Amino acid sequence: MKYFLRYLLLLPTVVWAAGNQAVLYDSYGSSDRFVIEGRVIEAKKQAAAKNDDAWYSNLWHNLRTLKNSDREGVKLTVKVSDQEAHTVSAEEGYFHVALTPQRPLPPGWHAVNVQGKGAQGVGWVLIVPKSNTLGIISDIDDTVLISDVPDKSKLLKNTFLKNPTQRQAFPGTADFYRRLLAQNSDPKATPMFYVSASPRQLAESIKTFLMENNFPQGVLVTKQINGNGHDPLLDQKEYKAAKIEAIFSALPWVKFVLVGDDGELDPETYRALQEKYPQHVAAIYIRKVSPDPKRKTYAGQLDLTMASGRQ
Repeated sequence: MKYFLRYLLLLPTVVWAAGNQAVLYDSYGSSDRFVIEGRVIEAKKQAAAKNDDAWYSNLWHNLRTLKNSDREGVKLTVKVSDQEAHTVSAEEGYFHVALTPQRPLPPGWHAVNVQGKGAQGVGWVLIVPKSNTLGIISDIDDTVLISDVPDKSKLLKNTFLKNPTQRQAFPGTADFYRRLLAQNSDPKATPMFYVSASPRQLAESIKTFLMENNFPQGVLVTKQINGNGHDPLLDQKEYKAAKIEAIFSALPWVKFVLVGDDGELDPETYRALQEKYPQHVAAIYIRKVSPDPKRKTYAGQLDLTMASGRQ
């Protein structure tokens, strides 16, 4: 699967001209410091996904989504509330801005607006207050989204022949997340994070799935697999650990429930993080999807299927 995605992203790009757009990735931070990231690409006109879309339409849409024609050297103005910064899109069209507001932003979700020559876009940044001390960091595939990762044939069919309105969620998981986050004092700014090894090109599809299945609004972290400073392509454990450590560093007052599955390396990754950062890990929940009956279960590891099944 990983090699297949990499091959697709290296294929020559076929262009459907529709102007340029600035794609904003979810951001997060405290009231006095946060980072905005995005990419300037050529926009593509595509119809919204529908539950009755045929498999061949989904395949066409998904393959188009994976290929982007980037725009380097575009001067951009980034605005959050009354704060403003300037930057220029770099290799592969990516841009990165660190903001330290003159006036702290209040807790909650804030719109991020980007304007540039022939390009514009809107995204969101989550400001977490220090009164919210319990968060969730969740995997996506086979944790909240039924993907059948251990079966590569089923995984490819789920990924490319279905659209996000046709994908299935594990029952009870969204409600379980909401119950955990309800322990925080400020519900509009709960520290909910979804960390996925899927490429950033699939971020909008994942967001659509989460919204369609009533999961709590959260920051979606996806993998940058091209351009300078790209994430590790094959080492999923290194990739996920680095992203989670960055969250720990940005929100040191929050203890997180780490949620994943045993289809790949979530148990080992989370166990290592708990040993290294015990002050940041409140609990570990793992969904058992591995076909290996001897798959190791670590001390203290809780069963996600049982926990999300309780009403």
